[in-house]
Amino acid sequence: MKLILYSTSFIAANALIFNGFEKSPLNPKNFFADLFSLSDNIIKDLPNIANLKPPVRLPVPTKVRTPPASEVKRHWFHGTYSYCMLSKAIDFKCLFNCPSYKVTKTFEDILLGTFAIAGHDPVTKEIIVSHRGSSNLRNWLSDFNYQKTNMIGAPEGILLHKGFWDVYQSTAEDLNKYLMAMLDNPQFKGYKVVFTGQSLGGAVATIHAVDMAHKVKAKGFDIELYTYHSPRVGNQAFVDYTISQDITIARFTNRGDLVSHVGPRQYDYVHVPGEFHSDSSDLFGLTFHECSQEYDEDPACGWKEIMNIWLLDHIAGFGQPVNFAC
Repeated sequence: MKLILYSTSFIAANALIFNGFEKSPLNPKNFFADLFSLSDNIIKDLPNIANLKPPVRLPVPTKVRTPPASEVKRHWFHGTYSYCMLSKAIDFKCLFNCPSYKVTKTFEDILLGTFAIAGHDPVTKEIIVSHRGSSNLRNWLSDFNYQKTNMIGAPEGILLHKGFWDVYQSTAEDLNKYLMAMLDNPQFKGYKVVFTGQSLGGAVATIHAVDMAHKVKAKGFDIELYTYHSPRVGNQAFVDYTISQDITIARFTNRGDLVSHVGPRQYDYVHVPGEFHSDSSDLFGLTFHECSQEYDEDPACGWKEIMNIWLLDHIAGFGQPVNFAC
C-alpha cells in the first residue's frame, strides 16, 4: 500500500468538480477548497503520527447498537443534504434521494459559517437534524489546533474539541428550542430523532446527539446518529459517555479520506464506536461493511487507510460525490 499524494490527474479532477459550481450560491470551494490546498508535508506526516498511538484492543468489546447497513446508506443523503444549494428553502424536497423529507426550519451562524436544518419524514417517521458544519476546515487541519474544552452539562473530565463545541453552540439554543417543540407536537408521536452530518457536520451531529440524548429520550423518543467522514470529536471519557446514552450509532468512513484521521490519537482524541467502512480495495467505493468493536478503533477499517490518503474520498461516499446540486 502506498501514500497517494497530488498528481496531474488529481488536480484536474479537483478543478472539474469545483469549476462546475463556480457561480453556485453554495460553491464547494467554500467548504472543501482548503482541504485540497494542504501542503504535501502534512499528508506525508500522517502515517508517522498515526503510528505513535495505534488502536488498542479493549478488555471488553463495546456493544453499541448499530443500524442495518441499508439505513447507513440511506441517511448519507440526509447527512449531506445541507450542502445542497436549495436546502435553505423551506419546504424544498430532495426529489431523487430523500423525496419524503421535508425541511421545516434552518439555522445559520454566518460568522462561523455553520448551518443546520431540521425537518421530518412522515413516511419513515423520523425527525431529522442535519449539520453542515463549518467552512473553516483549514483552521484545524493545517494549524493542528486541537485544544479541548469541557462539555458543559456533562460529568467532569469529558473533553471535546473546542472548535467543534463552539460550532455546535453557535446554533444550539435556537435549534434545540425548535427541536423540543417538535417533540411536544402530537404530530410526531411515534417518530424517532436522527442526528446526522458529514465532515465537520458529523462532529457537530455527534456532540448534538450526545448533548440532547437525555432530554430527547425523556420524552419517549429513540435517537439515531449517522455521521460520514467525521473527525475524532473528544477524549475517551467522551466516548464512554456517548456509549452510556444508549444511542444507535453509525460512523461511516470512506476509503482514504483524510478527515477521519484527525484529531490525532496521540492528542488523546478517540473515535466513537459504530464504524462502517468502505475499503480502498473497492475501486469505486460501492461496498462497505460493519467494523469490529473489539478495539477503541478497528485497525482493519478506516485506521489502516492512513497509507492510502486520497483527498477526493472526503467529498464522496457509496460510489457517488456529495450532491451540491440536490
